[in-house]
Parts: sequence; structure tokens; C-alpha cells
Amino acid sequence: YVPLGEQGTITIGSRDGGFDDQDQYFVELLAATAARALERAERERSLRTYEALVEQIDDLAFAVNEEGELSVLTDPFVEAMGYDPGELVGEPVDVIDTGVVQSLLETMPDSGSIVNAADTKETTDTLREGTLRTNDGEELPVRIRGSPISTAAFEGTVVAVDDISDLLSAREAVERTQD
Repeated sequence: YVPLGEQGTITIGSRDGGFDDQDQYFVELLAATAARALERAERERSLRTYEALVEQIDDLAFAVNEEGELSVLTDPFVEAMGYDPGELVGEPVDVIDTGVVQSLLETMPDSGSIVNAADTKETTDTLREGTLRTNDGEELPVRIRGSPISTAAFEGTVVAVDDISDLLSAREAVERTQD
């Protein structure tokens, strides 16, 4: 019997009643490979569930992984930024960032200090205002809110985005009226 991580065990039998060192090494290698494959399959399943959930969100949002890459983006966010679906996945956040996202990420708690997002009772959201760079080079005024996430499938930050263009236009109109 050889353990497969937390997945169970693999059992190997012999008709002649014995195993030599090479047989034992092969079984342990097989078990380690199978355990990694099962763990990877579980992470991929969890990630597919996470991505399916994000696809259902009608808000502007994206996720930045530990490497600083855009990993999951909602369709409304991709559309607002002027990109084609899937075009930004895997790209560094710098492609759209004018500094506001980096500022947000620098103030986020270490993801290692978040045991599990579902277990976190208090909010760890962080809020910033600034601009994001669209595909055509324009700057979109935004208010962003970040939440660190640490799960088996994803380690990083989920960023919710509010387009504040209308708010800024209204502020300017009020200032003109006041003047």
C-alpha cells in the first residue's frame, strides 16, 4: 500500500509473493505521479468553477495572480477596456495599469496571511481611485476595490472596478455651475 497524498492509496500485489527495491521504487514513483495528477485535476476543477462564477458576474472585475498577471476577467470589464475576450488573460497587469492597481496591490495584506477567503470574517478590501488604460490608449477613470484571495485554485487579488466617468462629469458640471 502506497499513499496517494490525501487522495487515498494505491495497492499493488504480487503472485510470486515479493517485491525487490526496483519494484518498490517504481510503485512509489507511480504513486507520486498519480498523486500530483489527482491534485492538479482538483485544482483545475476548482479553477473552472471559479472561472464559471466570474463569467456570470455582470460587473467590471478582474483577478491578478501572484505573478502580477491578469488571470480571470469578466466580459463587461474586457468590453469596457476595448479588448477581445481572452486577449488580456496571462498579460501583466501593467498593460492596463496607470499606477492605481499597483498602488492597491502594494497595500494588500500578504496572501500568505489569508488562510482561506471563505474563512475570513472581516473585510480586507482596499479602495483606490485612478485611471486604467484602455486598448486605444485612453484613460478610463475608475474606483477599484481589491480583495485578497487564497484558495487551492487561485492565489492573488480580485479587483472590482467602478467606472466613475459619469461621476467626474457631474462633479465638473457642478463646479462650472458654482463658478
